[in-house]
Amino acid sequence: MNQKEFKEKVIPISNKLYRFALRMLENSDDAKDILQEVFMKLWELRDSLHKLKNLDAFVMTITKNNCLDKLKTRKIKVNEKVLDNLGDFYNQRTPQKQLEEAESINRIQKIINTLPHLQKMIIQLKDIEGYSFEEIRDITGLQKNAIRVNLFRARTRLKQNYNK
Repeated sequence: MNQKEFKEKVIPISNKLYRFALRMLENSDDAKDILQEVFMKLWELRDSLHKLKNLDAFVMTITKNNCLDKLKTRKIKVNEKVLDNLGDFYNQRTPQKQLEEAESINRIQKIINTLPHLQKMIIQLKDIEGYSFEEIRDITGLQKNAIRVNLFRARTRLKQNYNK
């Protein structure tokens, strides 16, 4: 894979990787560091990337593994960080509606951050990033039923805590 192909196939998924790393690490600087490490590793492997069936799942798996390694080296501190820049979405809303939506999103993010690590990772991949169960299976190494159970539990806990 040459530089042009690399830019066309790998670079477009960087936002998705960043959001995933940010959700796992809860630290913007650490997420950026992980993203840089992932791209360096992918560049080193560029000649064998064309052999992969699902490049997206492979890259997410590398990101997940690097995040887990990072988490092992430090204690996790729960931070309240806003993950997404909602830009255009907010521009179409009244100030009152924007405030209500921002409060809801903030509340949901806080609840997600209290979930067990596995549930947090699965809800991020499925509901926020939009991955299929098969892709999540490839990324996490979990069986499809285990993914479904953890997703159900995460959503249930999210609903219960949101309605309190």
